[in-house]
Amino acid sequence: MDQPSLGGEEAPNAAEATASLQAALRSRIEENSPTYKSLLGDGATAAYSLPCGGPVVFAGSRESLSLLREDYGSNHWTFRFLLLTRGGPAEDDITCDLPVAVHNTKPQSLISHTTGKRAQTRFQRIIRGETLELWEAKTDFLRPDQIRLHASEIGLPIAGESLYGEHEPISRPDLPGTRKPGGRGFILFPGPAIHLHQLSAPLLGDQPFTSKPPKSFIKWIQAHLPEEKDLQEALNSLS
Repeated sequence: MDQPSLGGEEAPNAAEATASLQAALRSRIEENSPTYKSLLGDGATAAYSLPCGGPVVFAGSRESLSLLREDYGSNHWTFRFLLLTRGGPAEDDITCDLPVAVHNTKPQSLISHTTGKRAQTRFQRIIRGETLELWEAKTDFLRPDQIRLHASEIGLPIAGESLYGEHEPISRPDLPGTRKPGGRGFILFPGPAIHLHQLSAPLLGDQPFTSKPPKSFIKWIQAHLPEEKDLQEALNSLS
């Protein structure tokens, strides 16, 4: 199932977003929608929390949830995020493997070599523009706020980030060829510019699940990709 990108001053709360999707699924089940009948089981439950737009995998029973979580915990899944950033490091390919812990009193994560858990994110630059850059972040296990925290640690300023840095959100001047008036106050994507573009796992089948990026992402990408390439080709070229 595809979770839409939710705009706001803060990133969407993962638990609230999951609960909303669960309610939507159960509603469709009660309507006897054939597509969702198979999810009846013990109640649809998300296999992981996703604090941004992108594919969400739901299990229809406790048994299937257990299988999904075991597979996920064995690092068999691959998450590929798209990020729009306000610049970035000189390197085009950076891996961050700093351990991630959840803050005891604040709703955020932090780097801790004593209480943190294993986490690794590989960042690769795809496009360099005038005001923004497109990066991919890839991981096989997702800790809370891992992408945003690791991005901050390597000096990658995600547009719209307000918790692990202060960086301007995507606004109308960032998009080339804009005809309608509007300056930095005309926000097009209020939160951190992150989108889970692709999810793959052997247990989920041979084909990866993909999710269309938000309109502001698409418009910027189309304006900066070479005419002979599309986004998927650019992503496939990454190792």
